[in-house]
Amino acid sequence: MTYSDFKQAVLAAARAEGLTEYDLYGTSGSATTVRAFGNEIIMFDDTTSVGACFRCVVDGRMGYSNTQLLSAQEAIRLVRDAVAGAAVLDATGTAQLYQGGGAYAELPQADDTGCDVQQLKEAALSLDETAKALDGRVESSPFSVVQYANGETALANVHGLDLQNRQAGYAAVYEAVVVEGGRKYVGAASRDALTLTALDLESMVKEAVGLAVGSIGGTSVPSGTWPVIFSATAMAEFLACFTGAFSADAAQKGLSLLAGKEGETIAAPIITLVDDPHYMSSSDKSAFDGEGVPTYTKTVIENGVLKTLLYDLKSAAKAGRASTGNGRRAGYAGDVDVHPFTFYIQAGEGTKEDLMQKAGKAIYITAMKGMHAGVSPVTGDFSVESKGYLIENGAVVRPAEQFTVAGNFFRMLGDITALGGDFALCQDVGAPTTLVSALSIAGV
Repeated sequence: MTYSDFKQAVLAAARAEGLTEYDLYGTSGSATTVRAFGNEIIMFDDTTSVGACFRCVVDGRMGYSNTQLLSAQEAIRLVRDAVAGAAVLDATGTAQLYQGGGAYAELPQADDTGCDVQQLKEAALSLDETAKALDGRVESSPFSVVQYANGETALANVHGLDLQNRQAGYAAVYEAVVVEGGRKYVGAASRDALTLTALDLESMVKEAVGLAVGSIGGTSVPSGTWPVIFSATAMAEFLACFTGAFSADAAQKGLSLLAGKEGETIAAPIITLVDDPHYMSSSDKSAFDGEGVPTYTKTVIENGVLKTLLYDLKSAAKAGRASTGNGRRAGYAGDVDVHPFTFYIQAGEGTKEDLMQKAGKAIYITAMKGMHAGVSPVTGDFSVESKGYLIENGAVVRPAEQFTVAGNFFRMLGDITALGGDFALCQDVGAPTTLVSALSIAGV
């Protein structure tokens, strides 16, 4: 049974049950992943998936059910299970679905016809070859991965919505392994793009090798309070840890220190933070969110002022305002959660070297690890192992490693004194090179 036929069967079953509030959300997609090691392909994975979730509101309570089986009998089962679940799955009695209204942006739909598997294999095999040509100390990497993925999301509801969005794109990751003096040094980089050509594998490999070579001979740094420069990539990965703090749902549950601070200054005047569901180079762009609400580009922080948190229908209703179109679903079976699309700090001006000159004596951080354990999105506190370079008189002195950077994210936003003109986007979170006036460094 095609998804279109299944959709009609589900909607017919919903009408037969006498339901007046319901929607159907479906996803389908495929992913082809290739991993190389040396001159061999060591992993080839080609997966496909399809699934659907039906939700209904009965007496103000939300019930839902999901399936991966598309059949007429399953359509009936899906609806009946959701009705039965409405009595126990939502005890608030205030559940709601999108009633419609508002304009949807016209976005170019991805070409999801698939990829050339041979080109994908050749791309994965080329990573080590490119790295070894850059530096003879490079060994074959166990992380030479290239992936193509495509998918479609669809949402239909009783109010006449019938929406579709297609997504497709490529991603790659490379971990350079350099051997010097009997010791291995590692540097990693990743890319994602809408086409294989735009992925720019050569620059990714060059970045990874540069990070590995640049860490040779690294030692710790003196403990104390230092100006800290985050590379664009490091800052983007760091910001990604705190996207949940901008959720209105989290704020309402007491899980974000940004609760009640809309309209207040929470960051340095040079900080402007944007959520863009229509970011053209992102494979995650969409004209609607997981609830069918039209999406739009919004400034979350403007010149240091928190203009808005991110809302889905439920959190917006609690606040007495409209959804910002940020009700997201992690797959067909995922609950609606508040989450950004492409979330980034706008770039400033100048180069990385300009920020080093401004800092004078500082720590330049290029990579952090253990952020899953060393970061608290609720309190904003962080303490993570890092590596990078020691900066003196505005220039790199030597590599630095085995030190910890610590502080509080919310205070750090106010201590940012300069932003570079560069920009890195990592899994739809972006930032420029960033100078923070003072953070705690624990080294030797």
